[in-house]
Amino acid sequence: MKTIEATKLWKAAFEMDYPKGTLEETFQSKLESSFRSFRYLTSMLLGEIDRSFRDLTVHDITHTDALWQSADLLCGGAHGVTLNPSETFVLGGALLLHDAGLALSSYDEDILSIRTNAAWRDAASFFFRRIFDRRPRGDEIEASDPEFLQKIDEHFLRSRHAKQAEVLTNRSFGDNSIFLIEDHDLRESFGYSIGQVAYSHWWPADKTAAKLDRHLGACPLGPAEWTVDLLKIAFLVRCADSIQIDSRRAPALLRALRKPSGLSSRHWKVQEKLQQPYVRNGAVEFSSKSPFPLSDSDSWWIGHDLLSLADRELKSAEVHLLERRRRPLAANRVAGIGDAIGLQHFVQTDAWTPVMARVHVSDASNLASTLGGERLYGPKKIVALRELLQNARDATVARRALEGRDQKWGNVEISLSLEDQTHVLRVKDEGIGMSGEVLTGSLIDFGGSYWRSDDVLSDHPSLMASEFEPNGKFGIGFFSCFMVADHVRVISRPLDSAKNETQVLEFRDGLGGRIHIRPANSDEQLIDSGTTVELRLRSNPRNQEGMLAPWHYRSLTLPRDESHKRSDYWTLNELCQWLAPAIDVNLNVAEYGLKSQAVIANDWVDIAPEHLLARALMYRDADDRREILESENAKDRMRQMTIVRDDEGKAIGRAAICKTLPFKSDLPIGQLSLFAPNVVTAGRFRSHETLYICGLFLGCPSIASRNAGNPLAQIDGALLANWASGQGDMIAELECHHTIQADLAGFVRVLGGNARHLACFRTKDGMKTFAELCSMRLPDQVDLLQDFWGTGERQAELKPNQISVVSGKMKSIHDWALDSDPFARADHKIWNRFWMSLWGAAIEAVSESWGCDLQDVLQNMISRKNESLPNGGIRMSYDTLIRP
Repeated sequence: MKTIEATKLWKAAFEMDYPKGTLEETFQSKLESSFRSFRYLTSMLLGEIDRSFRDLTVHDITHTDALWQSADLLCGGAHGVTLNPSETFVLGGALLLHDAGLALSSYDEDILSIRTNAAWRDAASFFFRRIFDRRPRGDEIEASDPEFLQKIDEHFLRSRHAKQAEVLTNRSFGDNSIFLIEDHDLRESFGYSIGQVAYSHWWPADKTAAKLDRHLGACPLGPAEWTVDLLKIAFLVRCADSIQIDSRRAPALLRALRKPSGLSSRHWKVQEKLQQPYVRNGAVEFSSKSPFPLSDSDSWWIGHDLLSLADRELKSAEVHLLERRRRPLAANRVAGIGDAIGLQHFVQTDAWTPVMARVHVSDASNLASTLGGERLYGPKKIVALRELLQNARDATVARRALEGRDQKWGNVEISLSLEDQTHVLRVKDEGIGMSGEVLTGSLIDFGGSYWRSDDVLSDHPSLMASEFEPNGKFGIGFFSCFMVADHVRVISRPLDSAKNETQVLEFRDGLGGRIHIRPANSDEQLIDSGTTVELRLRSNPRNQEGMLAPWHYRSLTLPRDESHKRSDYWTLNELCQWLAPAIDVNLNVAEYGLKSQAVIANDWVDIAPEHLLARALMYRDADDRREILESENAKDRMRQMTIVRDDEGKAIGRAAICKTLPFKSDLPIGQLSLFAPNVVTAGRFRSHETLYICGLFLGCPSIASRNAGNPLAQIDGALLANWASGQGDMIAELECHHTIQADLAGFVRVLGGNARHLACFRTKDGMKTFAELCSMRLPDQVDLLQDFWGTGERQAELKPNQISVVSGKMKSIHDWALDSDPFARADHKIWNRFWMSLWGAAIEAVSESWGCDLQDVLQNMISRKNESLPNGGIRMSYDTLIRP
């Protein structure tokens, strides 16, 4: 208490002499004794923080005591900010509690119980998504190692500590119903406000000013004039906390004992070196005990960032206090901030000079319009529509998850209309909407995704713990709008807000002009929550450069180095199907008054297979698509298509293994053999194509342009392998030619599957399947030979102990390759190299024929490096298997 008692704040509040027996004297004494008890009890709670955070700088009672000195400094002298005893009690209580939520003991439950509640699961899912860029599945989090769970616990306590502080004054501890504010009358009068002020130190300054711009009336037991100005106290808490970063929070001995690492260690080092600040000429001045050597330059820069944050808090406090006719604090800035060399005058360096040489964007609007446009996405104008559809889908599915609605709920409306001789594109959703802070923050923060920000945890609790998976990850998609329009309006109404709270963000001259936000006019207000983005297009979408114009499309479904161009202009309906073939909301289209439904939520799982393949072939004219889909080969592939499901039973693919799709055409292109039409998505939107697949696989984007992605099916190799094995059985029934069977067997093996009934090995007695090879009585020594794909005249005659692998001795270089054998059939360097190839399958078949353990066969195998065996005049590379 000595630190607190020495401050002018304490003396003015609790050492002021009032006449004995007066109301002022009695209530002053009540406040003082209650605060002393409040501090004593809270000190024990603050002492528990170390048990949850070993690497944190000091957050115990010495920190809250030191905050009185910081607040004293900011109040100034006799003509500065003054507080009456009630205000001082509220200030002291808020300082005590503002970090108390970091202690696990501040919760009713132990950590195992906390890990079962919704708030912890939300924080855990958010933390997991940040690390692994996907939502956790099944019991992945619960099955994590203790160190990872500890990091999640820390993340949870950090993210919730301010909110938890709000409830601590009214929470009882222990069986004896102990309250931190023991006096019932004071707890009733001030407890809630103390909690709110403590919570507010974590809010944006604008929110603090808006919510706490009020006076709390006097306690019924105290003098009527002792009201409490919550705004003044809230900004005093914020600013005092921001400047209390000196060595009292990072004692050298404690650092030596705790041995903090990484970023925490650098925080300790900088605070260990800083002296107590003081105020001079309206600025808070810091100084260092000794200069920072070059080896501690990272710590110096962390200090610079901490002081910059304090500088912003002081400036913001002055603006908000003056705007609301409050006396400003004694300081409105931190000396030396704004210029690294200027700060060096106060916080010194040794033999090195800090220079503000971070990446600087001199023309942010040009960067956003460039990297958010053609340089990233290419010249196609359809990108803007895709990105808007993606944002609309994310917002709609987020609302669906929050409200527990059916998986097919949610509509997105896309319309094209002609208004005042201007073509207008609108994308409207019924999602969670955006507040003014999001509209002017995350939406236009180039590279900053709302879904990856801490704001989503506080704005929409439980969303991150749901099955919601946002498509938007990079925070740049919105800027693609300016590829096709200069005049853009975003009209949004947040979830649970009133109709008249609809906001409009407007760009009238692209990214180079000014941006305006305003309340929506009565005719703009949205009936339900959601967002409408309106683009006034620069040109007619049906002209040569427009969004619906045909373009040359390079596709893996075409012979190499060829591209195709539709002769017909796209309809808006077709374009939506093409861009969002697997979207999980309903896409409704209105093109110049003509209404239609482009996609029904999740319909890719159960629509007729020809309709799914038609979406993959949408870049071709309608007659061309029809001819392809009516071919017998295509019909066989449709019968072969099956669903791929993840371990939760959700569909993540619907496809067949197939290499080509031959068909006869009367068009000038004549005979064509297309590679199988397919699409791999990024989220729910078209990303790219792959080989050997006919159908659709859901994926996640691997690059910002979303022109490449990773199929979700690759996450669990066993699921993919089982699907591939089933496909192998179907191929055996549908394809009779051994060269086609062998080719596709190679891909089945790439996916970890067993091509048991596909002919892919040549023996002295002809082509054999894996199953047939397993049932043969093979000699005790077998040579595996590289074949010439089982075709052509240059086929050597094989001996009884020779097996020719028609794909040769090659491991997979296909982009679908899994990281490891999903069934872990052996652990050997040869197996790790060849398990995904037909060479590996041959070794496995031989070991099964012998009835031997695969690992033992691999141990006995003689790997022939740079050797070849003459066979009928042909030299063939080979390996030798010897029976254990």
